[in-house]
Amino acid sequence: MKRFSLMLMGFYLNLLWQTSLAQGPQIEATLAGQNFWNTNYNIWEPTLPPRLAHWQKVEESGVTLVRAGGNAYNNGQGIKNSRPSDPLGYVRIVDEIRSNCKTCEPVITIPFSLPNSPVYNHTDPQFQSHLQTSIQNGKQILRLLNLVHKRNVKYIIIANEPGIDYGWPKDNHAQRITYANNVKAYFEPMAKALKEVDPEIKIIGPCSENYDKTVYDELFPVNGNGLAGLIKSGPAAGKPLVDFIAVNQYVYGNAYNNNADYLDPCDATPCSYEYLYTELEKVKKGQWDETRRYRGVLKDLRDKGNNSDLLSVRNGQKLGYMITEANITHDIRIDTELTDTRSPLGGRLWSRMLALASEYECSSLLFWSVSEGSSADDPHNRGYLDHAGAKRPSYYHYQAFTKWMKGQFLKDEILNARITSNTNNTISGASANFHCIQLPNGSTCAGGISHSDFETMAFAAKGTFISVMVLNHSATAKTYALNLNNGTPSGTFDKKFSFKAGVNTEQNFSIDGESTEVLIFSCAGELLERWKYFSTGFQKTYTHPDPTKVPNVLNHQINSSPSVCPTSSSIGFYGALNGLNFSWYKGGDLINGTSNFKGQLTAGQYSIKMVNNTTNGNLAVCLQTSVIVPVTIHHPSLIVDAGEDKVQCGSQALIGNPALPVQSGINYTWSQIPSPCTNYSASGCREGYANLLNTPMTSTTYTITATKQGECSISDQVTVRRFKASELMIKDNWEDKGDQPNNTTNISYRSPDIWIRRDQDIETSTVSIGISMSIIIKMVLVEIQKIMCMLK
Repeated sequence: MKRFSLMLMGFYLNLLWQTSLAQGPQIEATLAGQNFWNTNYNIWEPTLPPRLAHWQKVEESGVTLVRAGGNAYNNGQGIKNSRPSDPLGYVRIVDEIRSNCKTCEPVITIPFSLPNSPVYNHTDPQFQSHLQTSIQNGKQILRLLNLVHKRNVKYIIIANEPGIDYGWPKDNHAQRITYANNVKAYFEPMAKALKEVDPEIKIIGPCSENYDKTVYDELFPVNGNGLAGLIKSGPAAGKPLVDFIAVNQYVYGNAYNNNADYLDPCDATPCSYEYLYTELEKVKKGQWDETRRYRGVLKDLRDKGNNSDLLSVRNGQKLGYMITEANITHDIRIDTELTDTRSPLGGRLWSRMLALASEYECSSLLFWSVSEGSSADDPHNRGYLDHAGAKRPSYYHYQAFTKWMKGQFLKDEILNARITSNTNNTISGASANFHCIQLPNGSTCAGGISHSDFETMAFAAKGTFISVMVLNHSATAKTYALNLNNGTPSGTFDKKFSFKAGVNTEQNFSIDGESTEVLIFSCAGELLERWKYFSTGFQKTYTHPDPTKVPNVLNHQINSSPSVCPTSSSIGFYGALNGLNFSWYKGGDLINGTSNFKGQLTAGQYSIKMVNNTTNGNLAVCLQTSVIVPVTIHHPSLIVDAGEDKVQCGSQALIGNPALPVQSGINYTWSQIPSPCTNYSASGCREGYANLLNTPMTSTTYTITATKQGECSISDQVTVRRFKASELMIKDNWEDKGDQPNNTTNISYRSPDIWIRRDQDIETSTVSIGISMSIIIKMVLVEIQKIMCMLK
């Protein structure tokens, strides 16, 4: 097949604001992730209207990565086998995501299909058989996505929750080692095979059902063995085997779990102190740091990627990490909303999880999920939209974080000092990031910090402006003061916060009980806006009286020109941020150096150098002299497939693809209409027979074109070559020419394509017997090929 036409124009911008004078990790542009809520691909059409309504809310919430994953897309059995049965379905998933959410990039799961009953380990022959099938299926999916249909999908997950999907326990040390060996046995060959198809993809995994230090240390040792190293040979030589470690981690899980205590090995010692981290009822009241166990997982994964030995082995290519499923708990509690996505406290916990992920340099935190369940009483109704699509407190807090927390993340230095200054704050035998705290009943560990340290919290970010988010879990109002220059605020207040924002200012406020608010400061330290959470979302309660003090970069954007369909696959952009000039680069080469550039850009990776020319204090202090903004331009499109090129012996050739989507507004047309059409719908003929009776005995090309109002058309071609079936006959007599009755019979015969006689005569189809044997062999092989064609 040959694809040759332009796809629908679309794009998304990946903005990374670099700042100066602040000390903190950069908040990743891909931090805000979500999981695809249509977990059953095979029932898409009945859910079309609500699905499309969700997409607008997803985009407005600031989502950047959308994962199509989970059990249903990996190893689902029976009704859970919900992934596409045809590889073209994955193309459709990618287009579903990109066409409905311009800020979203797809994260696609390649399944490892291994039964979980009976349980197979990597030493079993059945394991290897399923592995080889999964490798071939995975390569086919990726080939269709990135080579045939040019979707350029970047993020690929291999499998999901191996302990659950394949029945591998990890209740003790020996089982954990077996678990790790099983994962390595399928993950490594699948990763290598996929990167042979497309070396530029980013591999994510193994998405274990929770973090287990023994397992992950075995899989990703800092010496570069296991899954942590580089591919040694082939098209992807020098590329990492794994680009992002991944784990599915719910803050509280379903129940007490020995594997979540972070110790290695926990099974050798009592783990009773784990209850300090899992007593859900006390956490509901905001009585201590609700995410301290989560903090330990994030810290360990960050430290692994930053390990200097591992960086050296990987030639400086950092091993990042993602939390591919995240939420407060696996299921909601129908009898109460205290800590799930339906409650304001649940919303504050979501923003707190995003803050910790930023602090510990997480590449993406993908919440599970957008919307689930069929009713309000469904325990799986744990999305940030309810079953009917209504926005929940978790939605508004997620959206607030993605809107205002940009640039460098700034933690509260006062709380950080309390956590890290006293070694007695840690439980004996536990890792340093696990801290003993004073419980509400008065029990305490030696030197433990009080739950009051966590009931009112704050974190900040510095990008084009400085933002501070304050969370008050307490039922009573609190006074607080904050310092933006790493100093301790003076005076008496219920809470004091300090941030390394590099701005010499100190201000104080009060916050209502069980409330959230966001403060926006200019980079000169002036309060520009104040936002407070209400049941219908965040509302502005203050704005600076001088509008010129509020920089328009609060709503910054880069605009696209109207979509067009030129054959050069190009798209125009321009930018218009006050006080900034733009220089566009591709691959380090300057393509335009003027302000407010508007030009034609082909699909691919770009960067914009934004030079700050202002001196009014709004931008000049926040931004560096210049800032580099990466830009990725994507071209999502309709799906079209004419089928594979083929050689045909008979009078008909089946062309097209019955799996092409049938949707309102899509039309398929052919340069020569297949007759008969075997797969016709309102969209037109998707598959049929090319009639070859009257075609020349050569190659014929058929073109199918998909069109839809408002989108660019796309075409695909299939070439059918018809073999002339030769007749091999014995020479009747010396006069036999094959085009008239012979002397001894009234029947005409067609001569063979090539006759071999003792001497070359006047017949054009004859050759001398004196020709070389190699030529004769070649001619015989041609005839054999034709015979085989006829036998088909």
